[in-house]
Amino acid sequence: MTSHHQSHVIGPAIAHGLTRALTTLGFKVTEDGPLQLTGKFTLLDEPASPNDTFNSSVLAISVTLGDDMGRDLQVFSTRITEATAPLIISGATASFPILTSLENRQRISIDAVQQPSAQIEEQKTRSDENSPFALEVLRRKGDGTLESLNPVAEEGRSTVIVANDDTLVFRLHNEAPFECAVRLTIDGIDWDGFAADKDWVAGTMHIVKPNEFLDVTSWYVSANDTPTFKVTSFPQGAAALKGQTSSIRTISAVFHACWEKDEQRPEDEFETRSIDGNSEAIGFGASDEKSFQQVQRTVGRFRNIVSVRYRTEK
Repeated sequence: MTSHHQSHVIGPAIAHGLTRALTTLGFKVTEDGPLQLTGKFTLLDEPASPNDTFNSSVLAISVTLGDDMGRDLQVFSTRITEATAPLIISGATASFPILTSLENRQRISIDAVQQPSAQIEEQKTRSDENSPFALEVLRRKGDGTLESLNPVAEEGRSTVIVANDDTLVFRLHNEAPFECAVRLTIDGIDWDGFAADKDWVAGTMHIVKPNEFLDVTSWYVSANDTPTFKVTSFPQGAAALKGQTSSIRTISAVFHACWEKDEQRPEDEFETRSIDGNSEAIGFGASDEKSFQQVQRTVGRFRNIVSVRYRTEK
């Protein structure tokens, strides 16, 4: 068993695992509960279940439950084995073949965390030169036009240089011959992680048509509240509002094939599931007054994750 990463932040990407653990302990989880969570996570290589004969990327979490007076009430631990959580937390970039074993997919995941690597092609970041999926980070200039940022490789990770008050746009490229659904996270927070609409389906993905790209310009809070992605100091950032104590400063896009009708399903999809549709950080800028329409798709296994880190000039 090997530990690769440790941090004193519990990110929103693993909130569902903590909710499950707390519910098991008999707690009722609400947005405005009187108790607080603090703790740390460690990224491990170990079997995800007792029956596995191979290692997986697993998040082991140690949590202290306290009251609003600062008193510790209970300490507990839990494990998160959901496939994409370790990849998002670590800012990984990798391709995952669909027609391969779970063991091989886990090996790819472990390698992506241990040995970060990204293919940079001009302003696009890919997992490898043959991948049809890419992520591009752009800056909105004062006249409203967009300027692509040039990523550089730093310790194997694609990194862009930003400035405080920059308004960013994230361009999702799909050069595959099929439609794809993309989960976009900023500092581990889903782009709709602040959604206040009761009718909004949490965790909604972006649909990108074949051989096209889609520009994601804002967070989704409500139909009338779509604040842009603004680079700001950490206390004013989205991560701080979610209770994090530091920012992972990473944008990640997880790509899945998707289809509306079964005859549109890519041939290599053999399993399907239906879903409704103290540093710098990314926070909230002025609203771009963008409207969104929810559609339903069948989404396959995740094929690719592309992550781009951001930082200000040293």
